[in-house]
Amino acid sequence: LINNPNPYQSWVEFEAQARVYKEVFGYNIVLDLTPVGYDRTYAKSIWNLPPQYITIEEEDTTFYKVKDRKDSIKKITFATPDGKSTTIDKRLITIHKTVNPYFDTPLLSVSPIKSLEKQINNIIGAYDSRNALINYRGSLGILSQEIDPSGTRPLMDEEKESVQKDFMQYGLRRGQHKFIITSASLKWQQIGIPTKDLMLFEEIEDDIMRICDSFEYPYRLIASEKSASYNDVNEFKKILYQDTIIPDSIIDYSQWNEFFSLTNYNLRLDKDYSHISAIQQDKK
Repeated sequence: LINNPNPYQSWVEFEAQARVYKEVFGYNIVLDLTPVGYDRTYAKSIWNLPPQYITIEEEDTTFYKVKDRKDSIKKITFATPDGKSTTIDKRLITIHKTVNPYFDTPLLSVSPIKSLEKQINNIIGAYDSRNALINYRGSLGILSQEIDPSGTRPLMDEEKESVQKDFMQYGLRRGQHKFIITSASLKWQQIGIPTKDLMLFEEIEDDIMRICDSFEYPYRLIASEKSASYNDVNEFKKILYQDTIIPDSIIDYSQWNEFFSLTNYNLRLDKDYSHISAIQQDKK
């Protein structure tokens, strides 16, 4: 079952998918197909259910009456974008959570990215702006007809249309002209803002640093970060395993041990990191 949780996934794929769901939604819902009367070590298959398609209705009950987390579930509905909907027996699902508490309900965890909403939207906005600058820079300035060294006059409608049509042939994209050559007596007034003055790169970098801090991921390990030396990278990798990956793994696998009722068999499912080169020195 661990080797092949279901016909479509290996455990590596299954675990990676579960991890993504927990990082995005704060929890992962696992469906097991187990014969009635048996525990999940006899499951035929286990599946990760996409949380975006799941609606959980909770019972209006007091905390001291709940003996199992499933007691607080009233109804579980699985609805896909194509309009199909089905009700899932609450005995068939298990909710694996992160350590982020949800203030509205004890049943689910809050999404880890909830507090990063502004940073994520800032990055999206910065990349949208960069894309717009590359594909269509908008009005960079004003062209008016120079009548003498001391003044200008507006272009007539037909002149404006002609200049606009010609101007669209120039730009930074492939196939466009890079320099304007004209016999018209025109005056140019710059109104565009240079890309570097928008500080889009600095905004993206700062937001990524905030995201890394939230997930306890050393920023120096980001591919775009060039200032870290080899020794620094090794040290940061060690910190990443020690302070983030291994503690998260302990939380995850404590839930898997409960899922499979392994204490009944005097067994424990654990994840081994002793082969990781970055932490070999500490092992010695």
